Amino acid sequence: MSLTSLLRDPQSPERAYLDRVSPLLEASGGHGDGARAAAEALGLTQLATSVTVVSPFPGADPRLAGTAFDFRARIELGGFKPHQSVAADGVALLDALAPLIENGGHRTRILAEAFDVAAILLQEPSNDPDLDRAAILLAYCEQVARTGAVAINGSLGSACDQAVDGRALADGVDPGALANLRSLVASNGDQFEAWQEQIAAGVRYEPNPQFAGSHLVDGADADWMIEQTLIDCKVYGTLTVGKLRDFLRQLLGYVMLDTDDSLGIRSVGLWLPRQRLAPTWSLTHLLGGDSEELLPTLREGFIKATTQTQLARHEPVPEKRRHQYLADNRHTTFHMLEKLASNEDPDLRRRVGRNESTPEQTVRTLAGDGSWHVRQGVATNRNAPEDVLEALARDRSVAVRRAAASNPRAPQPQRKAVASGINRYSDMDARTADRPDALNKAENTEALADSALDLSRVHIDQNRDESALDTRWFSDLLFMVVWGKPQLPIPKESYRWGWQTGRTLCVEDWMQAGLPDDVLTDLLRPDRPAWVREVAASELPLSDPAMRSSLLNDPDPAIRWSTLERTVTCQGADLTALLGSLGASREERLRFRTSGLGARRDWPYTAAEYERQTLRVIAAHASTPYSMLLFLMEGSPPEVLASLIENPTLKAEDRDRLAGSLQASRSVSVRAMLASLNSVPATALNDLAADKDTVVREAVAQHHATPPSALIRLAKDPQRTVQLSVLNNPASTPELARSVAESLLQADLDEDLHEVLGVIGERADIDVPSSVVEDALDRLSKSRRRDPDMRLVVAGDERAGRKTLSRLGRSTDDSVRREVGSNPSASDAVIELLAGDTEPSVRASVAANPRIPVPVLERLASDREPRVRAKVAVHRSLPQIVLIRLLNDPDDSVRTAAMENPAAPDELVREVKAELELAPEQTRHNRAALEQKVAHRKAEVRMSVAFSPDADADLLRMLGGERRSAQVRRAVAANPNTPVAVLRELADDDNDQVRQAVAFNGATPADLLIDLASNSVDLAVLVAMNPDVPQDVLRALSQDTNPLVRFVAAGYLQSRLVVSVEKTPIGRTLDSGLDQTVSVAGFADVPDPFPPRHFT
Repeated sequence: MSLTSLLRDPQSPERAYLDRVSPLLEASGGHGDGARAAAEALGLTQLATSVTVVSPFPGADPRLAGTAFDFRARIELGGFKPHQSVAADGVALLDALAPLIENGGHRTRILAEAFDVAAILLQEPSNDPDLDRAAILLAYCEQVARTGAVAINGSLGSACDQAVDGRALADGVDPGALANLRSLVASNGDQFEAWQEQIAAGVRYEPNPQFAGSHLVDGADADWMIEQTLIDCKVYGTLTVGKLRDFLRQLLGYVMLDTDDSLGIRSVGLWLPRQRLAPTWSLTHLLGGDSEELLPTLREGFIKATTQTQLARHEPVPEKRRHQYLADNRHTTFHMLEKLASNEDPDLRRRVGRNESTPEQTVRTLAGDGSWHVRQGVATNRNAPEDVLEALARDRSVAVRRAAASNPRAPQPQRKAVASGINRYSDMDARTADRPDALNKAENTEALADSALDLSRVHIDQNRDESALDTRWFSDLLFMVVWGKPQLPIPKESYRWGWQTGRTLCVEDWMQAGLPDDVLTDLLRPDRPAWVREVAASELPLSDPAMRSSLLNDPDPAIRWSTLERTVTCQGADLTALLGSLGASREERLRFRTSGLGARRDWPYTAAEYERQTLRVIAAHASTPYSMLLFLMEGSPPEVLASLIENPTLKAEDRDRLAGSLQASRSVSVRAMLASLNSVPATALNDLAADKDTVVREAVAQHHATPPSALIRLAKDPQRTVQLSVLNNPASTPELARSVAESLLQADLDEDLHEVLGVIGERADIDVPSSVVEDALDRLSKSRRRDPDMRLVVAGDERAGRKTLSRLGRSTDDSVRREVGSNPSASDAVIELLAGDTEPSVRASVAANPRIPVPVLERLASDREPRVRAKVAVHRSLPQIVLIRLLNDPDDSVRTAAMENPAAPDELVREVKAELELAPEQTRHNRAALEQKVAHRKAEVRMSVAFSPDADADLLRMLGGERRSAQVRRAVAANPNTPVAVLRELADDDNDQVRQAVAFNGATPADLLIDLASNSVDLAVLVAMNPDVPQDVLRALSQDTNPLVRFVAAGYLQSRLVVSVEKTPIGRTLDSGLDQTVSVAGFADVPDPFPPRHFT
């Protein structure tokens, strides 16, 4: 079965696995609020409601139209080869299908001839209609490949019967089908042009990408790739969230099938021609984390889901792959590049030609190569001589001319390649890299440079690039400082190296206390990105009328609106005047919300929606004139009346009158809304408790202010959902909650049992008889529900009866037995049984059971699996003699675990610790194995070398010269063992996170940190966050003119001085150079990173 067929089956393991791959995609399934929120986060709700711009023609075959447009799109984008398409596969089947079809010989001959006609039309098209006709003929043939004889037995078969040859079939194509296709192509011309321009500029375009793992699902074919985005074209007149989820699931399936990551897919997209939309999703967004880290594990899981659990065995890297890596790497020696330039493989010569470290003479030679691919590679080389680029711009190949035209190298005097070495040290160019002492010599040069640097005269350029304020990095910084996310805004590779080397990566308390006013005011500048200004405005205090007035009159309507919402509980004459003006004029309300948005078609809401939103805030605002509140009470929509009820300044008699009018509404949603309001009168809740609609009664049963008498009535409601709401209500007395719980535990519904058991587990005041709970858990354990798996829920519940746990302990599911094994309520017999389980993870869970009998624990101490013995080693009931034996276990992980046991003798722990520190690493890689990995085609394998403590300077230099994978370069940039010369080169990398990793690397020299801090605001902040930055550099940054840089640097500087004070006697010289008695009031020359401000 193909991937498409597998995903149509709701029970297929492949579909089930893919649904779990993306947290948002998984959460978007269903009809609850959570599913709707997830669908909105993915943009599926907006896409499902998008307007169909190009409607299908009446009577047109939608399947044929979609397939034909797919062919038409590939023809437009270029490089389409009909004989390598799925249509050609359909033609190949015709002879075998002929005996199965009425008039089969004639029909299959006509269709085969029609395919040839299409191929001719594509070679010599006279106009667009010819291309449209060819696309429809190819679509006929693809339908044969997809559905076999069925495709030729319907209307297509009849058309073939009436045709004398393939040309006649082509001429007789339904005009409606041609017009339908033409409308689609014409309406999407702008998208075609956008992609065509990208392709002409040298952006990677790959039609019909082939997946290394397609054999796992008997075939999978996607449409095309643009750069790193996999595109699938879907021609549908109507869209639904469910249909869009299916599309995304299929795209994720293609991503998983790229098992060797050879395609390098990092985002997926849908082209919806009838809606004229082309949304894309990054894999980081879909997978809920860094795709570079998640993909290898997820792909292995998908392979297992297809029942092909045997992963490919390790094979040495082929010689060709090593040559490709060397040809691409800018640290390869000149001698090797010259050797590869004479290789008979044109792909290797092309790679050498585009390598910016290739010697000039070699570049000139390759510029005259007979293969246009090689000349195209030279044309993309930014270090190619100007005269070479001028000659290639007149090349006979259009691809070469395009590549030369897009070369960003500005005209400049020719220079020898040797003079443009890989860094500023002449002894570190590609020629001298052949010498074994070259690296040491460069490092010595770096050491001399650092020793010569006068840190007392640090100068950091203040005219730096601030474009990083509109990036994901700044968003992460705001999440940490403003919203308290406990994670530094550094690359993940820096985090990993920090964990490996024990660097300080914690977020200090002052960094999560919010931004000071001067930083917020700077971020509110008119030239800042709109989203940054909106975040800053949302954090500024509103107690000052001048600040409040400034924000309420901001040019950005989003800032005006969010400020008005934030002041809803504030009172002030300025607010009263504004609200009076807004309440009196519909035009003024619309101006307040939309001024600055541009044309009406660009508004995110309609005028009516803006009107309702604004009136609700006016109705709820504490500063709204009372006369305006009274005016809004007459004839306003229900949601505005609800806001009036919540207004704290509304008089009680007016609130009662409003509640009465809403209570009398015939709309269920209005009455339910009333029952959910915080300020709804108790009398209204009492009356609504008898409402005829279940939804209203549920809302009353959940309300914190519902009278006890009403809760007692609702506890006997015939609807279980109402009873559940009473049980969940903290206002329900323990006695009432107990009676409801006992009643519900008699139910047979899995959902009810699960929720009720959860509530009584959280509320200690609900005393339900244990026999009732055990019986409910026993019934729940027999449920067929697997999301979540009710067997796992019960197996891990300490309230489960021993009979139930005994039955679950014999389950064929490892995870169920594992939960039972760790359950303290399991009987000794069950523990004894599971201690002999064949699955090591089950035995390990038994070893962690706090109630395990000591004889069983002693037996597991001799288990053949180290992870089982490690669990035994930390058990508090372990006899001392067994613990001492495990401290001498041959496996280091067991000895390490035993050291954590509080009963371990201190002297023996110290001895074991010393032995472990002195012992050679068991996993140490030999040089040959690391060299093999350096040339591996998978980025994650090469990255493992960059993270290896055994990687020497030469290997890190090679990895630092990576062309394709920025993640590998980030791992090198974060590695504290990376040579300084390589760090200097990576500091100029095109990838932001590579430069950021260099800025946070503890091995980066002071002068390079100063250069980085002068370059851009993100690097300046990260230099300040670097735990190893010299104090004088940090002090200079604490005086920076940029408020954000100044705030971060001053905070870290003050933290360092506090640590110094804690370690330095009073009156001693600090390492900052301050020779003074430390004052309790603070430190000299250290700016306060927390100027006085008010927090809201």
